[in-house]
Amino acid sequence: MVIKEEADLYLGLTSHMHAATKYRLYGISQSLVLENTQIPFSMGVRSDWPLLVSILNKGLASIGSGGLSKIVAEWIQRAEREMITDLAPEERAWLAQNHTVRVRVTNFAPHIFLEGDEAKGISVDYLKLITERTGVNFVFVEGKGGFWGAVESMKRAEGPDLIMGMESNPQQAGEISFSQPYMRAPQVIITRKDSDFVGRMQDLSGKTLAALRSGPGERIAEIYGDIEMAWLPSDRAALEAVSKGQANAYMGDLLVATYVIQTFGYSNLKVAAPGPLGDRLLCFANRADWPELTRVINKTLDSISRAERSAIQGKYLSLRYEYGIRPGDVVKRVLIVVGVALAIVLAFLVWNRTLNRRVRERTAEVVEREERFRATFEQAAVGIAHVSPDGRFLRINQRFCDITGYTHRETREITFPDITHPDDLDADL
Repeated sequence: MVIKEEADLYLGLTSHMHAATKYRLYGISQSLVLENTQIPFSMGVRSDWPLLVSILNKGLASIGSGGLSKIVAEWIQRAEREMITDLAPEERAWLAQNHTVRVRVTNFAPHIFLEGDEAKGISVDYLKLITERTGVNFVFVEGKGGFWGAVESMKRAEGPDLIMGMESNPQQAGEISFSQPYMRAPQVIITRKDSDFVGRMQDLSGKTLAALRSGPGERIAEIYGDIEMAWLPSDRAALEAVSKGQANAYMGDLLVATYVIQTFGYSNLKVAAPGPLGDRLLCFANRADWPELTRVINKTLDSISRAERSAIQGKYLSLRYEYGIRPGDVVKRVLIVVGVALAIVLAFLVWNRTLNRRVRERTAEVVEREERFRATFEQAAVGIAHVSPDGRFLRINQRFCDITGYTHRETREITFPDITHPDDLDADL
């Protein structure tokens, strides 16, 4: 209420200044401390733990008043403006001239819109933060004519002086000065929840796509000639057509679509897939003869934290959509799958090669042992014979033939009992 000038003073505890720091309540400060009004704060401890009380008291005593002051200062301090100080002399000179920067406002919620006579939106809040940190005087003026007419008028320095949410175009360099991107606006395809699967624009072949001529719809119509285009005057009208079944899908800005779905309750819609044209990078565009303004904006954008950016967007959007797979993600996943498959194939080839090597090595060992055995068998100084259980000769060496007088062929036709003396037969068997 003090900030809004609905009250002149606030009476409370010194510790309440933490709220001024936390919520960035600029322009207020602690002006008076009332004497004899201090409220002592203590720690409550279980009555059966008197030793803990003694430990805490000694710990607090060891911190001292200086240490306590540092702790208090960390949490309770004046909420100072984070003014941009690293400005070049020409930028300071431009600010010193106190220019009034006319900003075009149209109905492009949640980026830009008018609520009564007040300009609101994500882009507007960025400019208000730039004003807080630099003092630039932005004046929001409702845009009456068309967008491109406003762009041409800005080129001639006839107003507006700044247009929010434009994409940087190198072909307009020298005629328009673009800031660095301050927001990424994903382009998405939205369908009804009960519609057929749509993972890419080609899945809409032969179907109806609701879009705006002023957006990327014309490029989609040129690229995908087999998609029937339903040209509608606004994002709300396009999304409503999809919700009512008058069109199969909508393609446009995710933030705008989310805002419209939330505001008008199109609960039967879903984000089906990313658009084929990539994300839009939104910039502030101002007249070319004010390059100092562009540099001041860029330096302020650099100073805005991620938390502050999230807070600005979260003020207008409470939902977060996780939509389909981006083409880049598809490529990554395919590469991962192919990589895993190649790794498996490579591992199999390595294993197979190792197995073949081991088989060859084992085969060579067997052959070597067989040759060694054969050499030992044939070159033995005694007769050696391998006999089956029924007495047939399976293998004999030359020395056996020499002793018995039978050739190798002849031993195939006789048995061990045939050449054994009857008196020795029982003992040998």
